[in-house]
Amino acid sequence: MSTSHAQERVEERLTQAGWSAADRDKLYDFTSRWAVRTNTASEAVRVAVLPEIVGTIYGDESNGNEVWAIYRQRKLITVFLRRHNQPDYKLRCDTVNRLI
Repeated sequence: MSTSHAQERVEERLTQAGWSAADRDKLYDFTSRWAVRTNTASEAVRVAVLPEIVGTIYGDESNGNEVWAIYRQRKLITVFLRRHNQPDYKLRCDTVNRLI
């Protein structure tokens, strides 16, 4: 299960990163299907690492060189960019995983 918010974020952030529509669709499909695999109340999962930072650091929108998905109660809540040097505790999730 997923939300339209998460799909919108994949489109916005990864279009900005230069990903093709096919690659954005694959990532969204993967992150949506991952939801059934979570078994904690909240999980953060790094699903991609980008070659460079996308977006404006300290701007109003997510920015960074990593793509993260957040799950709550086995639902995909959002997908966002994050810088590699940000601490895990700021993710505010019970579990943090890095698939890549």
